Amino acid sequence: MHDRSPYPATRRSRLAATLALGLLAGCAYLRSPSVPMASTLDAAPAAATSRVLLVILPGVGDTPDDLIRHGMVQMVRERGIAADVVIADAHFGYYRSRQTVQRLWQDVIAPARASGYAGVWLAGISIGGLGAMLYGSGVESDAPDPIAGVLSIAPYLGDAALRDEIVAAGGLLAWQPPAEPEDFARRLFAWLRGYGDPTAKRPPLYLGIGTDDKFFGHAELLAPLLPADHVITVAGAHRWRPWLEIWGEMLDRAPLPRLAARPAADAIATAATAAP
Repeated sequence: MHDRSPYPATRRSRLAATLALGLLAGCAYLRSPSVPMASTLDAAPAAATSRVLLVILPGVGDTPDDLIRHGMVQMVRERGIAADVVIADAHFGYYRSRQTVQRLWQDVIAPARASGYAGVWLAGISIGGLGAMLYGSGVESDAPDPIAGVLSIAPYLGDAALRDEIVAAGGLLAWQPPAEPEDFARRLFAWLRGYGDPTAKRPPLYLGIGTDDKFFGHAELLAPLLPADHVITVAGAHRWRPWLEIWGEMLDRAPLPRLAARPAADAIATAATAAP
């Protein structure tokens, strides 16, 4: 692992205030955003022939080292996925100051595009799952950047009042958002409604949630609009065990590039050949 710091200007919104009410639990999350945003790179094996980037965004209070320690990058490598992995240090300070999309673009993704990456996937946990959706949707930017896909684990998608509003309307497709929603959550859900329209162009979205997760109700609004194999539900709450179970399933299902022969498979074949 080594550090590398590879989003257009954000539209002003009520993102910071809403997130502060929903997620901020104390001064531990009040890290100041730095410019450029720091990130950690794990390069794909030399055998990889395609240049694809998988950008992972942490949850509230987590750092890139936490994601590495819990094995998220190792799980990518165990599956023979031929993509470089960048964990961006997109902590709460960036969301609070409405810089997440801007800094991801300018410090991570634009340099990756310039260096020749053929595709960029975004993944995230909790607030990171929100960040991946915000970037993929373009609702927080003036010029949406087309990406290859989004892997969103237990995303924060707004407050309970918005969830109840959509449920009372009869679901996401029946819900009618304001003509020009001021808050990020309504703008995002208005965009997410497009997954229920076969003619709407949207990046592939994989959604995972625990049945006892505090954000389950919000994910439940979106799930019916996605292909069945893009929705992963496991037992558990807003914790690492279900997150990692979901992550493994996402990596298995998503059309990420694979090595022609996985390292583990090579080792088994070599051992079998050498056996008497």
